[in-house]
Amino acid sequence: MKKYCFLLLTCTLLFGNAIAQRREVKALSSEKRHEMAEKLIKQGGYYAAIDHMKELVEKHPDNETYLFKLAEAYFHSRDYTNAEKYYAMLAETKDLKKKKKSSVISMATFHFGESLKYNAKYEQAREVFEIFANSNFRDVKGESYKIWAKNEVLSCEFALNNKDRAKFVEVMNIDSNINAAYSDFSPRLKNDSVLVYSSIQEDSVISVRHGDKHFEHTKIFTSTFKDSAWQLPVEQPVVNSIFEHSGNGTYSPDGKRFYFTRCRPINGKMKCQIYMSNVSSDSIFSKPKKLAGHVNHPAHTCTQPFSAKVKSGKTDQEILFFVSDMKGTNGGMDIWYSMIDKDGKSGKPVNCGRNINTPRDEVAPSYDVTNNVLYFSSNYHYGFGGFDIFRASGSQNKYGKPENMSKPINSNLDDTYYTQLKGDKYKGFLVSNRPGGMALLSATCCDDIYSFKYRQPTIVVMNVTDSATGKKLEDVKLVVKSTQYVNLPDSILFNTNSEVMDKMDLETDPTFLENLRLAENPKEFFVLEPNNIIQVSAEKQGFNNSRSLVRTDKQGIIDSLHVQDGVFSKAGTSPRFVTINVVMGKEKAKVVSTPLVKVDTAKVASSLKDEFAKVKKVEAAEVKPEEQKAEVTPETKIEQFEFALNLQFQYNKSELVESHQARLDSIVTILKSKPKMKLEFSTHTDAIGSDEYNLKLSYRRAEYIANYIISKGISQKRVKGFGLGETKHVAPNEKEDGSDHPEGRQQNRRTEVKLISGS
Repeated sequence: MKKYCFLLLTCTLLFGNAIAQRREVKALSSEKRHEMAEKLIKQGGYYAAIDHMKELVEKHPDNETYLFKLAEAYFHSRDYTNAEKYYAMLAETKDLKKKKKSSVISMATFHFGESLKYNAKYEQAREVFEIFANSNFRDVKGESYKIWAKNEVLSCEFALNNKDRAKFVEVMNIDSNINAAYSDFSPRLKNDSVLVYSSIQEDSVISVRHGDKHFEHTKIFTSTFKDSAWQLPVEQPVVNSIFEHSGNGTYSPDGKRFYFTRCRPINGKMKCQIYMSNVSSDSIFSKPKKLAGHVNHPAHTCTQPFSAKVKSGKTDQEILFFVSDMKGTNGGMDIWYSMIDKDGKSGKPVNCGRNINTPRDEVAPSYDVTNNVLYFSSNYHYGFGGFDIFRASGSQNKYGKPENMSKPINSNLDDTYYTQLKGDKYKGFLVSNRPGGMALLSATCCDDIYSFKYRQPTIVVMNVTDSATGKKLEDVKLVVKSTQYVNLPDSILFNTNSEVMDKMDLETDPTFLENLRLAENPKEFFVLEPNNIIQVSAEKQGFNNSRSLVRTDKQGIIDSLHVQDGVFSKAGTSPRFVTINVVMGKEKAKVVSTPLVKVDTAKVASSLKDEFAKVKKVEAAEVKPEEQKAEVTPETKIEQFEFALNLQFQYNKSELVESHQARLDSIVTILKSKPKMKLEFSTHTDAIGSDEYNLKLSYRRAEYIANYIISKGISQKRVKGFGLGETKHVAPNEKEDGSDHPEGRQQNRRTEVKLISGS
């Protein structure tokens, strides 16, 4: 079984006797040095063993025994990069595919597979585990490595299928006031500003003298959150011991009892028991005693207590979750619970059941009484690394299927001790040996405490209805694609025709919705990333296709909706939860139409001048003779038709005043009467406001014009617009004396239109 010290802590004990005082051993023979290294490994002194074995391997690079022992020392010290390197050098792990039935297979192959998995090399790890599972390896009594290997094959497949699926969580290493060079673990809260945790507060390798029985032990500390930072830790009075390791401290829900674990090595194995101190109203601890009742057993380990208050009939009762290898376990370490009576005595332990507990280890339980969810870590349920964090809904010994908490809560290493804040369950702590912590000797050697904070994505539900009946349409082919930008374009109108977009998956994971606090949670939805442009298309036989573009800002909130075809609208009570309504109309029956009447462009020009109160006028006297254009007549073949369109927008907005809406309708009439004609236009502003503001305002106005024309049934391919802000003025914005020139600014707030004939 993998040598983790999760009975009390994670990795700290490895250092407690890991580095013995070095003696002069250079003169010893290789055999004697090997014997010394083996003794160190048995005692847990892996780093001291590495020193010896590395020198032996350098001296005897082909010695398989030395290679194996060095790989094992690295593996158990959680240096998986070096462990993989030296396992790969062994003869039995070379060309494994060619030796699937090899009788040489040993534990080296299993640990090689684990090292690959911890290094996130899931494809290779799966192959190694599969070979091991189908090999002639013989489990000794009480071991189940071949069963574990078969499970690891499936676990690697899970990791491969979900390695790119991450939840919207920020995970950060908590500051160095708390995390030291050795492992820091078991973060539990007295309240949201007082953290209780376990640690060896040393920043260098502990050197142990021969016969020294009082080397540094794990102790319980508290830290207070003050002035936006966790303060320096304070050793918890009374509960710590100089003879035993103390850890896993946790308060009862009413704060009147403090549970923790004391552990000591017995016959080479760490044995732990749960202790309890009463806590007075002025926070004074009584002398600790073993928890009375039925939890502790002298032949078994009991550790990692977590106390919660649950409903029992009409009253509340305290329940204590804990971890033990007592009789009745499903495998290694299981999660159990016991009811605590009014006198603080523990009732008969009950196993949390086979949905939670597996043939390997389940550790570090915590319980959310508000939502009836058990959080725990397991190295058997399908995951990304060694111990992954899981959640399961239920209570006592009846739980649903555990759900992996996904990345970045979980990593490819060990992740444990998921702890929620009492006032905000979307924030809390966990423990991990992922790279980036306060590592002592290797990037993954030691556990640190990390904080987590859920950030809320934008959730979108698609609602597709029939325009005639208003009823929901079934069997609609809905395709949602997206592309992400570092810097978003100012408008979504002008960039998507040639963009490569990736298809977005329809989500069903309810945990995305947890901190939206919705009255009703949708069963299917899409999750939008920040700085994205999303294309939505809906197709159904017998209906006109619908297409739209959606843009999210740097916070992931929808800030633009551009309709290309069909009818789309955005609704929702929260900017983080949006419903996009797609209205689809039935296709009209095709009829044989008479040829279109040829447009009399001269009359069109005349009607436009009548329709629009102000058209760009150029006096003939001011135009040079060579620049004058030929007179437009019905017989003339017009290639393009240009004019300035006076459109009055609402002040500081992108919407037109209502009385000017008909002017756009005239453009639509022209485009519908001449299907091959295309529209190009540019919007301009006056000089009031900054250049950047006016440029963005003109883009929004261009977007409004294009959306309006396209919504009237004109293809988006025929409409092209630009926002040019205040870059091209046709009149002064100020008079010579510097005063405002309202008439000039009015001329500058224009839309220049170009109709290009394709006939």
